[in-house]
Amino acid sequence: MRHHFTRSLALTALLASTLGTLPGVSALAAPKPPAPAATKSTPAAKAAPAANAKAKAAPKAAPGAKPAPAAGAEAKKVRIFSEQLTYDRQSELATLVGKVKILQEDTTITTEQVKHDAKGKISYIEVPFTLIQEKAPDPKTTLNGDKMTFYHSEKRVYVEGSVKLKRQGMPEAAPQEPTKREKVKTALKKEDTYIESEKMTYWTDRKDAEFTGKVHAYQKEKKATADHALLNNSQDKIYMDGNVVLTQIKGDWLVREGIVDTSKPDPERDKMVKESTVMTGDKLEIDQRTNDAVMTGKIVRVEQKGRVATSERAVYSDKDQTITMTQNVKIRRDTGDWINADKAVFHTDNDRFEAFGGQGGQVETEFLLNE
Repeated sequence: MRHHFTRSLALTALLASTLGTLPGVSALAAPKPPAPAATKSTPAAKAAPAANAKAKAAPKAAPGAKPAPAAGAEAKKVRIFSEQLTYDRQSELATLVGKVKILQEDTTITTEQVKHDAKGKISYIEVPFTLIQEKAPDPKTTLNGDKMTFYHSEKRVYVEGSVKLKRQGMPEAAPQEPTKREKVKTALKKEDTYIESEKMTYWTDRKDAEFTGKVHAYQKEKKATADHALLNNSQDKIYMDGNVVLTQIKGDWLVREGIVDTSKPDPERDKMVKESTVMTGDKLEIDQRTNDAVMTGKIVRVEQKGRVATSERAVYSDKDQTITMTQNVKIRRDTGDWINADKAVFHTDNDRFEAFGGQGGQVETEFLLNE
């Protein structure tokens, strides 16, 4: 049997009588009209003191009455609102159309059409949607995509097409010290983090996410691309793998933020601001708390200011503004000179680098002579 409703009162009544009888799915019922106030001359007014006294004692449940919902039951409910609803009792499938809103705990989803499987507790969205999750002290999360499947019992969301996740920054962040390094760190904390991909799985309780297909993660200072990525909310880290490229974006934003002083001429500063550093490898780990990054792989490649260096491991330190390369390090300058070392440290805030030999080892330098 199929029912079709367009009035909001009929919609809430149907949701209350059908979806509401299913565990974990409910809707707001239509409000009841208030009872007329009793006057002094009515019997109800005279009986009011007695009624108030009885109200203080917990009344016994009537035979056959449903028990009151246990504490925390409200958090397990799923509420769905829309302008129209069609419900098939036999298949237990509801189709909701027009300004659809799904509420589950701290998650709100808005879209134009939803198919809800009441038996499986699954919502299917085949049109663009917006998911917003906001609960202090965690940062606000906004998720957009073309299609979504929401497994309500598992608190798991699967998204396809034009996936974009935004983690809001901390606009109230303030530098702890009046140093340039602290100003840079504070400026980055204020910035939002974006991750885009073709597909993703998101867990609304843990706030973890897995991205696949043309993954792009970026913030004001850096951007990274890969085939696959994991966002671990409890560790505050992003793990990326497969054709990973990390770009330390040009520092012109430092000038806009007033972190770099341009009142005096400084060719080295201008060169640092205009150029970027590019790292490529097999795997990348980004610590969102420290803004540090670790790149590993058979060949990790770093390109910076006319130099190309390769190794098996590279660590970017935001605090020290350095890239430390270890394990079979080779450095080639734009002049054609080569340096082989066990360790090399590149300073991203100036044009300096250092090379070191291992235990008992030496740094090997090869350079060309002008004929």
